[in-house]
Amino acid sequence: MQSKLYMSPDKIKFCDERYHGSFSYTDYNYLKPGLKTKIKKRHFEIALKLTSNYFHKVNVIDLGCADGPFLPSLSKYFNTVVGIEYNQKAINFAKMAVDKQNLHNVSLLCNNNKKVSDIKKELGTQIFSIIFLMEVVEHVGNNWKTMYQDKLAFLKEASTLIESDGFIIISVPKMIGLSFLIQTVGQIVFDLDNKKHILDMPLKSFLRCVFLNNTDDLEYLWVPFYTHMGFNHKKFEYYIKTDFDIIKSKSDLFQQIYIIKNKS
Repeated sequence: MQSKLYMSPDKIKFCDERYHGSFSYTDYNYLKPGLKTKIKKRHFEIALKLTSNYFHKVNVIDLGCADGPFLPSLSKYFNTVVGIEYNQKAINFAKMAVDKQNLHNVSLLCNNNKKVSDIKKELGTQIFSIIFLMEVVEHVGNNWKTMYQDKLAFLKEASTLIESDGFIIISVPKMIGLSFLIQTVGQIVFDLDNKKHILDMPLKSFLRCVFLNNTDDLEYLWVPFYTHMGFNHKKFEYYIKTDFDIIKSKSDLFQQIYIIKNKS
């Protein structure tokens, strides 16, 4: 799928930043040439296509915006954009990127150690209709034993930031089935420095994940902000359906994209 809506951000070198040998998170994931980068950007393109009916009509929130890879696109297609990120350093870099790219309708907010009520106050009286959660939810939680309950609680809190008829669009990695098999082989072959968690995986558990979509024996390997190992988007679906309706679901080779709304 050739990108038609997603706008790649400018390449900005943050002198004191190194992310896996790159100048930034955005540079590492979305600005390098090659097939890997094209695959990683697909969830942005899909998210924009799924929300295109709302272009130039509503205000949106990029929750977990990192250093801003999605902000130029959202700035182009929506009225007002607020990027929210827990990491103050990432917010500082995003601010530099926003200023350099003249994204006048974008503002930024660090939510580290802040309650939802505090965020609401900072958002002011503006009404927001859509929250984008791009490759964020799989990292939410502090304990693998309550991984999905924590994600549901997070989504319920996040949903209070938008109007009652608004919705959340989520992208998460697919870590089961064929997708997981391809990713695992790819990491073993091409990512020799980052395969310890793969080598720790029991063969039986690996086969159950690939052929039965069963991650029960791998969830203990899940660690926030380190590895997606053990995350299962099918289980995620099961949990969120208790409080949300899945309005739309789009499957890509390595990512699953959802549009969800609070149950009526």
